[in-house]
Amino acid sequence: MGLLTPPAGPMSPGQWSELGHFERVRVMSRVWAERGAETPTFILLFYVVKLLLYGLGAYFIITATPGIGGAADITSWWSEPIVYQKLIVFTCLFEILGLGSSTGPLCFKFTVPFVAPLHWARPGTLRQPPWPRIPGTAGDARTYLDVALYIAVVAVMCAILASPAQPSSSGSFALGTVDSRLVIAFVAAIVLIGLRDKVLFIAARPEIYVLPSAIFLFPIDQVIPGLQVALAAVWVGAGASKFTHHFPSVVTAMTSNAPFRPAFFKRALYRSFPDDLRAGRGAFILAHISTVIEILAPIILLTCTDRWVTAVALGALVILHLVILSHVPLAVPNEWNVFMIAAGFYLFWVNRSYAIFDIANPSLIAFLVCGFAVPVVLGSLRPDLVSFALAMRYYAGNWPASLWCFKGDAISRMSPNLTKAAPMVHEQIAKLYDKQYSTLLNYKFRAWRSLHPEGRILNGLLPRALDNVDDYEVVDGELIASALNGWNMGDGHMHNEQLLRAVQRRCAFEPGELVVVLIESQPVHRAAHRYRLVDANLGEIERGAVQVSDVVDRQPWHSDNLPVAIESSTAHTGN
Repeated sequence: MGLLTPPAGPMSPGQWSELGHFERVRVMSRVWAERGAETPTFILLFYVVKLLLYGLGAYFIITATPGIGGAADITSWWSEPIVYQKLIVFTCLFEILGLGSSTGPLCFKFTVPFVAPLHWARPGTLRQPPWPRIPGTAGDARTYLDVALYIAVVAVMCAILASPAQPSSSGSFALGTVDSRLVIAFVAAIVLIGLRDKVLFIAARPEIYVLPSAIFLFPIDQVIPGLQVALAAVWVGAGASKFTHHFPSVVTAMTSNAPFRPAFFKRALYRSFPDDLRAGRGAFILAHISTVIEILAPIILLTCTDRWVTAVALGALVILHLVILSHVPLAVPNEWNVFMIAAGFYLFWVNRSYAIFDIANPSLIAFLVCGFAVPVVLGSLRPDLVSFALAMRYYAGNWPASLWCFKGDAISRMSPNLTKAAPMVHEQIAKLYDKQYSTLLNYKFRAWRSLHPEGRILNGLLPRALDNVDDYEVVDGELIASALNGWNMGDGHMHNEQLLRAVQRRCAFEPGELVVVLIESQPVHRAAHRYRLVDANLGEIERGAVQVSDVVDRQPWHSDNLPVAIESSTAHTGN
């Protein structure tokens, strides 16, 4: 493979053109299972360089803080709260500027790798207010007000990073933290911009960076143990979300994309490659090991200050994040993984004398419960109300998802009628290579999705939504969101009916020209996914539920006879 040469297709163009939709999914599922995305080395180097720049940038910002001391004298200041405060804000700024997650080719941004800031700073692009009935938030087009809020958020974060430490009010630390007025302005600006656009709010990763920033407003002696709870909540919440039938399939699909795993190891995670691509025993073992680490290790860190026990628990979590990094996940949350490693080291090793039992402030306790426990509990019971990120279902495989089905060449109507910072994904690929490779890449992502239970549900619902699947170009909602939102990271709420209505107002599709299949995450207390079939012109045509047990044993390319429980139906277009 040359520097810019794409990987060869699985068969000749003539053979490929003769295959139907689900046969193409079958072929590409086998390709993904053995070779993953087949990411060229130069793309991997792009992410490595970006990660190095992130680390160097964070170190430079921290050491440039007035009064902190020299860059080489790290042990004299590495335990100071302002060090962690600036690391949080710098990482959030990195994300808000579109330099972190959802960046580059592995998140479907090829010709314009850093799309997000161009989208958020451009009037006329799409936005999605979470509660448009709130005064001042209605509408779906970005205005100059939205652009001003975005610039204000960036400016406030830059001001925090440039600020000196306030005088210390505690004998435990030599330095104080950043002026609390700047912290309040930062949190308030994120909340305001979140009311205008839920996509930008989630991109700021509020549960990782914004809520912990607010902890610095509490008394300094409560800050470190409060931050410890906030960080541990992310690990425990993510681990708890993996107790489902979904996670072993995540292990197989993610491991198949790891560039440094031998093919025989990847094949061994499936039951019987290439004919049976359900998760095998090895995937279940790896899934359970990682889940136990993600739940047990943070609890140990929160409650134990022993040096050796802390080292073992923290080391296990570091290895877990390094393994995730080595798999090159498609959302490319690389900086987040490095941040979690650095945060764990700072909070539980450098400041390991603190523990959860040191929290005595009732207001802080209430804040931690409301900010971290409530979204997880609510998101687990009512996933339709809470983003999977706020509910901490990272890598769990239990995500909302969608398929956008365009009849004939109806997808060509999107670009002329929508203001975007970058072309549609298929247009970017066609420009770099050709239309044939654009189709192959679309089916490669269709295969990745289909290896997960929610992808198998989507495949089983397609015949219910469409008269003839082969008459449609079926595109995963993530690829749609990548272009229309400027940012995406596995959250189907970003490409659900709200986005569809905004598209329809601009493109005016005829009945049957654009049909979207949507599924919601599985609630913790029910073993089923809710689904909806929506025509862009006609509205909802069917809704119901699918039992998870009915799909975990289906092959990724199977589409027939999916058992469904129909709740309502206004126009049944499929079988």
